[in-house]
Amino acid sequence: MRNQTYGTKIFQQCPLKRLVQDNTTQKLSKIEKMKQWKIEQFQCQSDSQKRLLDFIREENIHLKYLVTVLLRNGFKGKSLEEVEEYYNKFLKADQLIEVLRDEIIDFDCMLKKEQPVDGKPVSNLYKSFSQIKRNIESARKEFAKLKNQFNTYALEKLL
Repeated sequence: MRNQTYGTKIFQQCPLKRLVQDNTTQKLSKIEKMKQWKIEQFQCQSDSQKRLLDFIREENIHLKYLVTVLLRNGFKGKSLEEVEEYYNKFLKADQLIEVLRDEIIDFDCMLKKEQPVDGKPVSNLYKSFSQIKRNIESARKEFAKLKNQFNTYALEKLL
């Protein structure tokens, strides 16, 4: 297993692998297989969004650490207020990440309960997941902007 690529490892953990294995042992109709595949695909995409949020959270932790580095350098007056403002923005980002993570968890619960009939519930899942993806993408862009602003600020203050 050591010489496997990262993609192979992800596929082995992905619910789609289970589906491929299950389909060989079960006799499902083509429509049932397709419905099940859609739900499994949603689960894989949901897992991908969770990894993205985990990455943003890790970056946010690192930025809060950089705030402590700046504070150790003895900022006073206006600089202290600016650093505190960035720190508060990072705390708000933490809260947003948790809200988005809760949305994904709720979506995962919907997936587990889902018994698609004639594709209608799957389309409801699509709408829900599309909204979650838009929210996460918007948060990612805002966080990248905040990160860039802070890094620029930190470089100016440290030099």
